[in-house]
Amino acid sequence: MAFYRGVDRYFILTEESTWNTFNASGDEIYPVGIGDDGVAMAQDPGQNILETNVGHGIPFYINTGISSYTGTINCLVPNGVQGLNIVKWGSTITSGSIPSYTLDIKGGESATGERWTGLTVDSMTLTSGSDSGAQRLTAAISVIGGGFDNGTLDPAIPAEDNALYPAASGYLHSQCVLTLGAGVDATVTDLTITFTNILDVGNGTGTDPSYIQFCGRQVTLDCTIEYDADTFRSAFTAQPPTDIILKAVYTDATPDPDETLTLDLKTAAKVTAFTPVNSLGARATSNISFLATSPSQPEGVDFSVT
Repeated sequence: MAFYRGVDRYFILTEESTWNTFNASGDEIYPVGIGDDGVAMAQDPGQNILETNVGHGIPFYINTGISSYTGTINCLVPNGVQGLNIVKWGSTITSGSIPSYTLDIKGGESATGERWTGLTVDSMTLTSGSDSGAQRLTAAISVIGGGFDNGTLDPAIPAEDNALYPAASGYLHSQCVLTLGAGVDATVTDLTITFTNILDVGNGTGTDPSYIQFCGRQVTLDCTIEYDADTFRSAFTAQPPTDIILKAVYTDATPDPDETLTLDLKTAAKVTAFTPVNSLGARATSNISFLATSPSQPEGVDFSVT
């Protein structure tokens, strides 16, 4: 009979100072998972091969290949430090690499819980929209890791503490201002930013990943804006496409530096699609897609989160 996980599962992210090493004193994040899809992890132990010695009828079993530890995390982006760190995890490059976190999962039938170490962001998508069900800024994160343990964990996973969850509900799309280029603030109805990291996963002489190295990435932005002025068209349809600097700022009703999230693309972006939509009896809108070019800032800094 299959285990029933129950609704008392919870998970904690802890930043690692060294890749694939649990750091008990690291910065902790208590993510607010979205429904049943809040967190899902998988362990692939490698490739199982059955070689058959036909002449003797004796099967030979071989386990080979590379172990993999992958999964997804879907969560809100809350106000304050925890939300800031969630966004920084997959979007900020530090010294040619991106941070790694340990994921602890506990609850249900598991007495000790599960510990997934060395989790590096393979891709992250930030989304918000004007529809009532899409107002919240959310993060969909795909991760790849270096290790797994569900034995006697040291230190043990702490009991769930509801007081450690972020108190604020998170940033809302209605609080977002999108700047396209020099001083052009656009009314945006849908916004999606995707970070796709290029990773080199090494295994040395073992079967578990011995390193996950950051090699590069691609940043794309898809949005729908209200078509307020014809001056937008020249920049978006220029040949070759015009470089545009993108900045999205989420701020609540009472502006506070600690409650403002700024997503700033430091390198130029090229327009890859520009589609005006002129509906009858409705506001004219434009669907636009951007692709970041190579970093133009020192040390490859192409995106900042503050």
